[in-house]
Amino acid sequence: MEDVSVNKPTVTARKFRRIAFTGHRPTRLGGFKTRYGQRGEDYIRYWLEQYATDETVVLIGMNMGIDQTVARVCAEMDIKFVTYLPERSFGEGWHPYPQEKFAALMEKASGCNYTSDHIREQSVDDDDVDMETCPYTGDERTVYPANWGELYYRHSQGLVETADLVIAIWDGKRSGATYNTVEYTTENTTIPVVHFNPYKDKVVGILNNGGA
Repeated sequence: MEDVSVNKPTVTARKFRRIAFTGHRPTRLGGFKTRYGQRGEDYIRYWLEQYATDETVVLIGMNMGIDQTVARVCAEMDIKFVTYLPERSFGEGWHPYPQEKFAALMEKASGCNYTSDHIREQSVDDDDVDMETCPYTGDERTVYPANWGELYYRHSQGLVETADLVIAIWDGKRSGATYNTVEYTTENTTIPVVHFNPYKDKVVGILNNGGA
């Protein structure tokens, strides 16, 4: 791995117990195997070496792209990770190969939180509730009418609010789920956010650095 520690802004030197990652899917990184994704992986390993301890838990969203790279690196480095998924059907519409990769990584997770389990409980009458089985966990899950805007807002909220460091692999554009997570964190918390821009190949700033 190329040295990524030179001329790079950092948060205050310390270890963190709960580190949340957010980052782009392959479409925002030019594809599945590009130098932008590889440099992101190099930095992920560096940050975990710098900031993680044996007690650290990494929090991730498990979408294709950066999220799953973080999960794989955590598994390789024997670092615990907990997944935050918007709902229990997450990933079911993917093609078989990414579904298999997703399921294999989920088996290595220390735990999983489903945002949909915590909202909309009061939005339906008991007679309207349907049940189905999650193909990844085998659990029975309740199917609620979807409210995607609130669901994904709460998803970003749940991912970062228990973290004490957020690392964002973000291209700087003010659109998309990664930007929404960064925006929520900086506007509603004092959690420091490390902003790595894969297209500039460097950390371009520490947001909320006073929280470090």
